[in-house]
Amino acid sequence: MKKVLLLSLLVLFVSEIFPQKKIVISLRIRCDNTTLEVYRDTVFEGTKYFVKPKTLQAPFASAQQLYDAFVSSYFYFDNAALNQDIFLRFTFDRINCQTGQFIGDPLNSASYFLNYEFRVFDIDALNPLGSPFNFNAGKFFNLVFKKTPQFNSWLSNLGISNAPDSLGFFYLSNGVYTNQGLQIPINNNDSIVVRMAHFSSLIGTSRSRITVDAKEEMNSLPSTFSLSQNFPNPFNPTTLINYSVPKESFVEIKVFNILGIEVATIVSEKKGVGNYSVEFDGSNLSSGIYIYKIKSADYFLSRKMTLIK
Repeated sequence: MKKVLLLSLLVLFVSEIFPQKKIVISLRIRCDNTTLEVYRDTVFEGTKYFVKPKTLQAPFASAQQLYDAFVSSYFYFDNAALNQDIFLRFTFDRINCQTGQFIGDPLNSASYFLNYEFRVFDIDALNPLGSPFNFNAGKFFNLVFKKTPQFNSWLSNLGISNAPDSLGFFYLSNGVYTNQGLQIPINNNDSIVVRMAHFSSLIGTSRSRITVDAKEEMNSLPSTFSLSQNFPNPFNPTTLINYSVPKESFVEIKVFNILGIEVATIVSEKKGVGNYSVEFDGSNLSSGIYIYKIKSADYFLSRKMTLIK
């Protein structure tokens, strides 16, 4: 009990020194020239916001399948991503009211499975803060798309596969596609993770339909091994760990208690070049500080995480 109390006080102390920025979110749908605010909520850096169920009324009812595809997905800002509190308009943009689908790109014969517009204002929603809106260096806005039956059905109806390397995510500005500022999507068994270094319009489509500069594609590949701080931290009982692999390697990620005793192996397999995310479940562990370590043939790194129940 004393240990839990001390950990709680430590978390409170750190949060007072490094206060999390506040984000007021207006989640919207735009169908032709009509916009509906689905939800308005307040979140803070480092906290997840889940897309909640909503029954859409006319003229948005045709987009019900589209909206349902993203229910249970969530997003969050890295801690210290922002320098100020903000108001964020997050819009499911350019939907055809007749078909209930995003308007795609006929020149590339590309159907969009998502088209998000992000507009950032000061916290009073009076003054726009510019586009693109950049986050602090090394910090990201994270989108986690859950591969629910509704999401998979949405892709299937558009003729898009959810297999690894088949989905493409791009910024779109003035008709130009780019993936600069996007980390290569992490395609897990149950989710897809996209990390954005700034806010601009985000497009999701079949990767084979869109071509970007080959040098740009190479720049988006990880060049070094990395192991990110878990999120959330502290956690109870699950947390996400992101890591990058710059060359095909056998990778292990293990968890140890403060006595150095191994308590879990969460990755132990050969991995290709890419960015990855894995969920750790501490349901069977007691509260405390744990060490997670990544190891390959020529790389080793460890970080601490805190489980509070």
